[in-house]
Amino acid sequence: MDTFLTPIIAKKLKDFRKEKKWSQEVVAEHLGISQSTYARIEKGLCNTWLLHLKDICSLYQLELNTFLNINSQENSIQKKRQKRLTIKKLVSHYELRLQEKDIYISSLEKELLAIKKSEIL
Repeated sequence: MDTFLTPIIAKKLKDFRKEKKWSQEVVAEHLGISQSTYARIEKGLCNTWLLHLKDICSLYQLELNTFLNINSQENSIQKKRQKRLTIKKLVSHYELRLQEKDIYISSLEKELLAIKKSEIL
């Protein structure tokens, strides 16, 4: 597993815990770790959840494949969101460039008119 999944797993773990209305202390005790370590896992600050994957699945009564599939889907959703955000930034950038182009063309047209007027006089 790559640490890119850590924030996704962290969110999912927090959601699972809240769904069960459990405290971090309860989950940490089941996993045999301190509450502060579990809090760091839920915040995505460390990837030690990998060491406790089997116990996590047992705690939430999930098959390992189900747990990882859930997170693969979440990963896919996150990638799509990131792609959408990138596209929005590109569109915004190109719109800005188009505005700059229009302003530049307008200034060139004014300059051309000024040159034509000076030639006529």
